[in-house]
Amino acid sequence: MYLIRLAGRPWRRSFWSQLSASGAVGLLLILAAGLLSLQRGLGPVVLRLEQSQVLTAYLDSQVTAAEEAQTLDRIRLKLGSSARDVRLVGAEQFLGEIRANYPELVKELEALGDELPAVVPRYVSVEGVFRDNPTQALKSVPGIQGVDTSRDRYKAVIGAFHAFRKLSGILASGLAIALLTGLILLARMNHQLLEDSLSVLHFWGASAMSLRVPPLLAGFSVGALGGAWAALAWWAGAPSVHAQLVSLSPVLSGLESPPRMSVALILLAAGALSGALSGAWGRSGKVAA
Repeated sequence: MYLIRLAGRPWRRSFWSQLSASGAVGLLLILAAGLLSLQRGLGPVVLRLEQSQVLTAYLDSQVTAAEEAQTLDRIRLKLGSSARDVRLVGAEQFLGEIRANYPELVKELEALGDELPAVVPRYVSVEGVFRDNPTQALKSVPGIQGVDTSRDRYKAVIGAFHAFRKLSGILASGLAIALLTGLILLARMNHQLLEDSLSVLHFWGASAMSLRVPPLLAGFSVGALGGAWAALAWWAGAPSVHAQLVSLSPVLSGLESPPRMSVALILLAAGALSGALSGAWGRSGKVAA
C-alpha cells in the first residue's frame, strides 16, 4: 500500500504537469492512429483506382445494325465478370448525351443528315475492374476497329496516395518516438520526486523489484490516462471524421471505415504500456534500483 501511495506523489506534487503530459500522450496517440488508419483505408481505394477502367471500343463501319447485338455478346464473353457495364452508344444516343453542353455542335451534326453515321462513330462503352490490360482482348473481337482506355486517368492521384501512405508510416513512427521520449523525460522528473523515499527503502533492505514499482506505477498512470483520452476521442469522433473524408470526393467512396472498439482498446493499451515502460526506464534509460 505504501508503494502505491508513493507512486501517487508526482500527481500530488505536480498535478498539472502530469495532467498535461497525459493530454499530450492522448493527442500523439490519436494522431498516430489516424495516420495509420488512413494508410490502411487507402489500400482498397488505390487498388480500385488502379484496376478500374472505362474502355471505348469503336465499331467498324461494316458492322450492320443486326450484328451489333452479337458484338456486344462477344465483348461480354471475352471480358467475363470483370465488365460491370457494357452498352452500345449510337450516333443519336451520342448526340443526346452532349446536347446539353454543346447544343450548337449538335445542330451542325444533325444538319449532316445521312452522312451523320460516317462522322459520329458507333462505339461500345465498357466499365469494369480489370486486373490485366483488356485492350488486346477487345481488339481481337470481330467488328472492333480500335480501343481507347482510361487506364492512366487517375495516375497522378494514385501516385499521390502511394506517397501519402508511405509518409503516414514515417510520421506515425516519428510520433511514437516523440511519445516515448516525452514520457521518459517525465519519468526522470518524477524519479527525482521519489528518489529520497526510494533511497530510504533501499537502505531498509527493500528488493530491487519493489523499488521499481513506484516509478512504474507513476508512468503507467500518466500513459493510461492519455490512452483513455485517445480511446474516448476515437470512439466518439472516428465515424464522423470518416464520413467527412468520404464526402470530400467520389474517389474516396471506397475508404474503409476504421473499427471503433478494437482501435480504442489498442490506444488504451498502447498508452498504458508506453507509460509503464517509460516509468521503468526513466532513470538514465535503465530500470530504477
